[in-house]
Amino acid sequence: MKTVRVLTACLSLSAFFLLTGFVKPLTVNVEELPRVDRWSTASFADLQKKVKTVKDPLTKAGMADALGDWETCVVSAKKVSAKSSIRDWVLLMELNCARQLAESDPKTKLGKTPGDLLADSIRRTEAFSFDPYSKTLQDKKSQALLAGKLALCKWLDKHSSWKELANNLQKLFVEENFLAKNDRALLYYYSGDLMVANRHWSDALWQFERAHDLNPDASQIESRVKGILPLVPSSIREQFSEKLGEASESPSPSPTPSNAEMDMANEADQFLTRSDSIAAVESLSKLIKKFPGGAKSKWAQDKIFELFANEIEKSKGPDGVSVAKKRIEAEMQDFDSERQGEW
Repeated sequence: MKTVRVLTACLSLSAFFLLTGFVKPLTVNVEELPRVDRWSTASFADLQKKVKTVKDPLTKAGMADALGDWETCVVSAKKVSAKSSIRDWVLLMELNCARQLAESDPKTKLGKTPGDLLADSIRRTEAFSFDPYSKTLQDKKSQALLAGKLALCKWLDKHSSWKELANNLQKLFVEENFLAKNDRALLYYYSGDLMVANRHWSDALWQFERAHDLNPDASQIESRVKGILPLVPSSIREQFSEKLGEASESPSPSPTPSNAEMDMANEADQFLTRSDSIAAVESLSKLIKKFPGGAKSKWAQDKIFELFANEIEKSKGPDGVSVAKKRIEAEMQDFDSERQGEW
């Protein structure tokens, strides 16, 4: 009996090895998978290549949106037929992509800037009549437009486009009550930057102070308030100093330059070191226009005057008026009358 059992076990084991030896390993051909599975297994680079080959603008816009290719998403969404049954959804997707593009602010492949593309998307979305019976869709439209308009103001403030910023702020202030508290703080913050650009120091301080009240935890707002204090009359300065918990007798703190302001100042300083007067003045002028109330603004203004005085002395020589003097004078005339008077 034992012999039979051992013989049976040996035969079973031999049969197992015999059968499994001829079993092929399981293989999967990626091309045989459904498209959705192929999309999930593809690399990011492969997906970007596939987006370029897609011809349908709606599909292309959706794929670009999923990949974070904001510019392609905006451009493709604009090409979707105006008769599309999901026109409202396409416009919301276009506006969202345009907002993301403006916030990331890359160099676009087209002639338009991210701000121009966002402004155009806002106009297109506002002009389209959404389904009046769908409250959810109407709410999404309102929220998307408010977020887009605030992002546009941020982009305009970043690029010192003061005239366009003034126009957009005026429109957005009409809808101020629909904004969240922190968004309203940003609205007043950008308005304060606009006042600084126009050298209206007291008005700027009021705007920054209002922004600080709405969002007291925002460090950038508090530093902006402290930076503008030395530029306002002492009576107003004391009121705001007390509100910020500072002693009115203590001197107002010096504004701290941002990284962007320091980068521009360092660039200008390099031109000054190389005695490149024209490039230095152009760089210094950009710094003043970008940060008119910044920590380096007064330094840049003094350096421009110093370079101008040097070129006046050079122009008294036999060669006559220098080219650099004309360029510096043209840059100085491009500023407001108050700053020209200080010079």
